[in-house]
Amino acid sequence: MSHRLNELGLAGRTVSVKARFGDFQTVTRTHTVAQRIWRREDISACLPELFTEAVPTGLPVPTSVRMLVVTVSSFADAKVNSPDSGQLSLLDEIMHYQPAQLS
Repeated sequence: MSHRLNELGLAGRTVSVKARFGDFQTVTRTHTVAQRIWRREDISACLPELFTEAVPTGLPVPTSVRMLVVTVSSFADAKVNSPDSGQLSLLDEIMHYQPAQLS
């Protein structure tokens, strides 16, 4: 998914997990982040909590998951092909701050 987003020059803010069980009951859980993401690591960081909410522990033993889907949405264009583009943290911006640039 990350590779495809990169190829298309897209980044999204919402990561979703959809689980369909053996009885065809479907559960969808979403998480929206502040910054647009496309990197595998950033998408993966959202998944443990979403999986836990969508497929809770303690399900009866015969319960099976028929389908598990991960999606990214709330798209916008991203300049992901540039090595200088990316998701900077506040610390990154402070570390690269040059006082002379203000004059």
